[in-house]
Amino acid sequence: MPRLNKRFMPARLNSFKTIVLILTFFVVSVFSGFSDELLQKKLTGVIDPAPEELGLVTLVVDGTTVGDIEVIFTENKYFLSLQKLDSILVDYMAPGFHSEVFRTKLKAYRWVGSAELSAVGLSVMEDSNSLSFFLVVPPSKRPVNDIRISQTTYNSIKPILLPSPFSAILNTELQAGLDFSVSGSYVPISWLFDLSLNISDWILEANGRVSFYRDLTAALQMLRFVHDIGPLGARLYGGMVTSTSLGYQQSSSLYGLTLDSYNFVPGRRPANAPVSQFVLEKKSIVRIILNGTILLTLDLDPGTYDVGQFDFAPGINDFVIEIETPGEKKQRIHAVVSREDVLLGKDMVEFSASAGVGRTDLGEIFGSTFYRRGLADVLTAGGAVQFGKYSGLAGITAVYASPIGAITLNAANMLAWDGRLAQAANLKYKLTFPGRSSAPSFGLDFEIRTKDFEAPRIGTLPTYPEGTFSVTAQASGRLSSDSFIGISGTYSRQYTGTVQDTVSSSLSFSTNLRPGYSLLLSGGTSQTLGEALTATASIRLSINPQGGNQLFNFTQSLNGENSVSIANTGAENGIAASFQGDNLLGTSANPANVTISARKTTALADFAGNLDLQYGNAEVPGLSTQATLSASTGFVFVNGTFGMARRISDSFMIFAPPQTLSRERIDVRNDSGQTGSSIGGSVVVLPLTSYRSGLATLNLPESDPNIVLKTTTATVSPRYKSGIFFTTDIVRSHAISATLVDKAGAPLGYIMAEVFNEMGESVSSTFTDENGYFELYDLLGGIYTIRWPLDLGVTYFEIPEDSPKDLTLGTILPSVPGQEGPQ
Repeated sequence: MPRLNKRFMPARLNSFKTIVLILTFFVVSVFSGFSDELLQKKLTGVIDPAPEELGLVTLVVDGTTVGDIEVIFTENKYFLSLQKLDSILVDYMAPGFHSEVFRTKLKAYRWVGSAELSAVGLSVMEDSNSLSFFLVVPPSKRPVNDIRISQTTYNSIKPILLPSPFSAILNTELQAGLDFSVSGSYVPISWLFDLSLNISDWILEANGRVSFYRDLTAALQMLRFVHDIGPLGARLYGGMVTSTSLGYQQSSSLYGLTLDSYNFVPGRRPANAPVSQFVLEKKSIVRIILNGTILLTLDLDPGTYDVGQFDFAPGINDFVIEIETPGEKKQRIHAVVSREDVLLGKDMVEFSASAGVGRTDLGEIFGSTFYRRGLADVLTAGGAVQFGKYSGLAGITAVYASPIGAITLNAANMLAWDGRLAQAANLKYKLTFPGRSSAPSFGLDFEIRTKDFEAPRIGTLPTYPEGTFSVTAQASGRLSSDSFIGISGTYSRQYTGTVQDTVSSSLSFSTNLRPGYSLLLSGGTSQTLGEALTATASIRLSINPQGGNQLFNFTQSLNGENSVSIANTGAENGIAASFQGDNLLGTSANPANVTISARKTTALADFAGNLDLQYGNAEVPGLSTQATLSASTGFVFVNGTFGMARRISDSFMIFAPPQTLSRERIDVRNDSGQTGSSIGGSVVVLPLTSYRSGLATLNLPESDPNIVLKTTTATVSPRYKSGIFFTTDIVRSHAISATLVDKAGAPLGYIMAEVFNEMGESVSSTFTDENGYFELYDLLGGIYTIRWPLDLGVTYFEIPEDSPKDLTLGTILPSVPGQEGPQ
């Protein structure tokens, strides 16, 4: 029998107990319906083995050491607790496979060995020399690993910092200026504020302005509450709200309620690729390629993977998963995926509902709602309803992305309360090839509106226009690697009332003269039949040297108008300045205007200045001047701590160092590139984005190397306009020295060992010299185990949190059977 580790606790069971256990499990197995005959033939038939000894072995799953597990050692075999394996392997098996193994095939067992585990599809190896038990789950039976392309989650990084129950954001801006003209001079002063209070995820938002120009005025421009309803994937607004719209609906400002889905991004919509999942049986290089561009190159272990959700560009996309396995032929999984910019992924939904009264006329009731759903990866459809004081509207919408282009349909029916009925429909076709610069794009747009069609709206009487029909065609593409051309034409007809036909066209041509220099020529014509033709044309020269911060643009139009602009983005000194001049050449009948502006950005505030000069205005002769200076900053509060930063538009994190770090410089960073430094105990405020988990990291660039932060990396998981509080403390690392001897006191030289912490993680290793002396470095407070070679045993020691930096253990002996815990 192999020698057991000193950790084993001998516990032989008498024969009577063994017989009772075997009979008990036999009865249980009969009544539990365990009837897989094929499996029974493969298994040993031992449901509860008669143990010779109880002990611990190291369990290794798919090459990862998961810790020590209790085993029964009998007949030179290990038997592991099924209940313990169940809880451990849930993280290493696909849910269906885990349920099949532990809820069906092995459900009658308490202890299982190599034969039982091999019979259910696991690879097993025992190593009695190192007291290890190795399990390998087939790659196709492992959990799906989500490969994130556009966004990464960090839920495995501890601690996970969640929003505090109360936080506040106050953004302020102070403006002062000079307004001078022949009619008089004034000194306008304004204070703008934007306030958000978050109380347990109920947010009060308000913004307004207090101004003095000729008189003192004040205005509250927005006051509402906001609350996210997670199960619905929706955001509720109440107070001063704006209704959302789809297709032919109109948006209106209301006093009321709006419920909007927030789990989508306007523009491109995330959607799973139809070939997104793949299995690797061996370690491989995997490349994710979209439209000829390699998005990711990954070195992956065996397992099951999915590329997750990411954004396809509008148009026709070439999607490729390329798998390169050593010694095997390169594998390519290919699909053509067509996406329209308003296409939802399969089973994704988008909805909105608004109800309220007009802000001007409280008696004017208004309601609006729509719902869209991804019926398939290439088809999205939905409907909309809207009503106001004078009329109601019902409509449908659909988007279909075929391999030869995307088709979008919007149609609506309007009923005025006085009985008038009208319809409108729009049909679009678009064909684009993202990533294929040589391929042209095409588009067609048809629209028809019958007489009197007008969507319900707030605040104005309906106009009920004449019926119209229009068709627009456009095409664009590259003439060469440096030249691009676009052309479009529109025909429209007003076919009720006075019949009018209008034809218009546009043409644009752009080319790169040299790196950083480009030229744009554009023009157009428009003619209503029976009237004179009108034409426009312009030329624009842009200069933006590669790698430079300067930008120069000059535009001259056919009608005499011209403009010149010069900008410096100020990447090095933090000052951005620009000059804009309109109609300075005197070739236009419109007045000339000069605008000079500058902005300075600091860690805590933004400063801006603007000077506007106008002359040649026939209505206001002479020179008119407006000058404005402004300073804006933000104030935040969370967990009893105030902070100051540039304007905070969404969520934020405050890092507040404890008193023990008040003399240290601490660099703070999040993975979106925002940085700050705490100096002399100051707090640091970093902006965050709602519902986007990320990492916050700390660094002590100038501290004693023996000072270690308790927390250096944490996951921040914000919600809508929430505040997260982050702090840490310090611990000191320790150097340990000792001399290893045998029972006779003789030094044990040239002995190698490994050091493990309380979690069973390997943290260091050591090697004794010829006198048995060894040293360990950079150990924090805690309990440690030194594992010597198998015939020597182990050594336990503990480092108190408040101990001196360097500790000497003196002369030590490896533990002997029966000795447990720190010595």
